[in-house]
Amino acid sequence: MKAFPRRFVIPLLTGSAINAVNTSLIATALVPIAAAVHVSVGQAAILVTALYVACAIAQPTAGKLAEAFGPRRVFITGLWIVLVGGLVGGLSQNLTTLIVARVLIGTGSSAVYPSAMLLVRRRAKTAGLDAPPGGVLGGLMIAGAATAALGLPIGGVLVDAWGWRTTFLINVPVALATLAMVHSWIPADPARTRLELKIRLPRTNPPLMRTYLRFAVACVCIYTVLYGLTQWLQVARGMSAKEAGLLLLPMSAVSAVIARPISKRNLIRGPLLISAITCLAGSASVLMLTTGAPTIWIVAITVVFGITLGTTTSANQTALYTQADQLGTASGLFRTFGFLGSIASSALISAAFHTRVTDHHLHMLAVAMTALSALGLLLVLADRTIMTRSQNRYFGSSFRTLAKRRLRRSLLAATRHRRTPNSQGRAIDNAVEDGLKEAR
Repeated sequence: MKAFPRRFVIPLLTGSAINAVNTSLIATALVPIAAAVHVSVGQAAILVTALYVACAIAQPTAGKLAEAFGPRRVFITGLWIVLVGGLVGGLSQNLTTLIVARVLIGTGSSAVYPSAMLLVRRRAKTAGLDAPPGGVLGGLMIAGAATAALGLPIGGVLVDAWGWRTTFLINVPVALATLAMVHSWIPADPARTRLELKIRLPRTNPPLMRTYLRFAVACVCIYTVLYGLTQWLQVARGMSAKEAGLLLLPMSAVSAVIARPISKRNLIRGPLLISAITCLAGSASVLMLTTGAPTIWIVAITVVFGITLGTTTSANQTALYTQADQLGTASGLFRTFGFLGSIASSALISAAFHTRVTDHHLHMLAVAMTALSALGLLLVLADRTIMTRSQNRYFGSSFRTLAKRRLRRSLLAATRHRRTPNSQGRAIDNAVEDGLKEAR
């Protein structure tokens, strides 16, 4: 029997995609929303920020709750919150209610990814796997990050066909379908024996903190392309929302294609180097973009950033899986740093496009992206603790500590039961001493 059958994996992937798609789904609906609730487009843009802030706060909280109360329970609770948020947004008549709906969708969908990571670790531990399940982690990466670029064309189609309310209401059937799959296919959480709410802060785990920083820096550049380039295409080049969204599809497609083999092989250092180099090259390429540039040049840039997205997310996620003791909390913080990167990109875009959206203002963004990309490359080159690939038998230092304690108890028991000294006894003594040294 497979350790990770499709029935176990599909609801995890579907649930993880809800958060990623919603981050960009509403971008093409801002103009009709502003007209419907009688506010400016600038005021309506708070709907994007509201979800980012909600996600940044909710991700680590949801991870800790999943560790305390069980990942399946938190997963299901999050889906119900998403469902309510979709209904509230679809029936809303004013901006305030829409903000509440986006906060609900962001909070609920934030519970899914850290819960899914915990469910994967629990399943892997039960199956006795010797290494992280790279194929499953790759699928989660694609669902939880690469699908973000799909929100733009999906939102464009929904708005053109049925109106802006469908960008909220679409969450209702998706959440219901995922709930049905989770209830049917995901095993129930075991009974809780002890509630522990102490959180080990990232500063106590320097390699993990560096993983967060690498991911945040890359996300600033990725989201700046995702949203800044989209605005430039629409305003400076006069493209429709649907056309601009379709031009960014290569980013999602390329990242999905390359992420799975990287995750399946548990590669870390090589993909991180590729990510940093492609991010630097792509950022420098934006400096050469003008309104008269051929479309193929824009597509090439989105392909380059697709490589960046696929490599940085898959490699950092694998590093996280092997570095973290409290995987639920750590996974939540991992996504939080990604959202902090997206919030920083929003600030950059607002500063650059504050008065006008022109080639010059796009190039200002490119300069900032190039500087951040160079910093990201330095973070990878300077960190000698990054492994080439993850081959840990135990996922996280807590499992290695447990193994050492068990070895110590077994060896001490052997010392109590050994017989009178002879050649066999001396051999046992030597084995005991060697084992204790290794355990220490």
